[in-house]
Amino acid sequence: MITVDCSYRGLKMLPKKLPYNTTTLLVQGNQVSALDDLLTNRHYANLLDIHLDYNWISSISILEGSRWLTQCRVLSFKGNNLTKVPTYALDNAFQRNNNIGQLYLGANPWRCDCLFAPAFQDFLIKYQSLIMDLSDIKCSYQQDDEYYLTPIHDLPRNTLCRNSAKGINMVDFWDSLNIFLASLIVVIILKFIYDYILYKKYGILPRIITLLP
Repeated sequence: MITVDCSYRGLKMLPKKLPYNTTTLLVQGNQVSALDDLLTNRHYANLLDIHLDYNWISSISILEGSRWLTQCRVLSFKGNNLTKVPTYALDNAFQRNNNIGQLYLGANPWRCDCLFAPAFQDFLIKYQSLIMDLSDIKCSYQQDDEYYLTPIHDLPRNTLCRNSAKGINMVDFWDSLNIFLASLIVVIILKFIYDYILYKKYGILPRIITLLP
């Protein structure tokens, strides 16, 4: 079992070669932005723990569906440029991962919009026993956002989909729209039934038919 320390070396990519049986890789404080070697490099075959804190990583989508994600033990992405992560892919992998013990995601510029925050909050709550820096996972700055630097797991659920610029709760908007459309469909069906009865009993066509050329 070998630990390799490549921290603060000015690296722009993960090291291409590691000693055989390397299980832990420390790469903090570099300029790494890509994670391809975790999936394609044979020198990473036995790697269980990787510490990538304070690098330039803006996406971990490449790890979706990977075998490595189902066997890793420690995964640390503190202080990178992550605004979102594929929560469904992480959840699916961790459900099959009997090794996973620690996850670090703090000090990233997390997006707190309606498209990402609700699912991310669910993920954080579900795996809070694994996430070592839960209180450091906070909303990034957005103009007029009252929840700037608020820990995401503490956000009131009914405000996650609020549109700060217009003061509109997007969940309420879509709920109202769905109710309106459902009501409209019911009205159309009732009108169709009414017109059908008139036609069968009195031979009267719907008015719109008489107006057509």
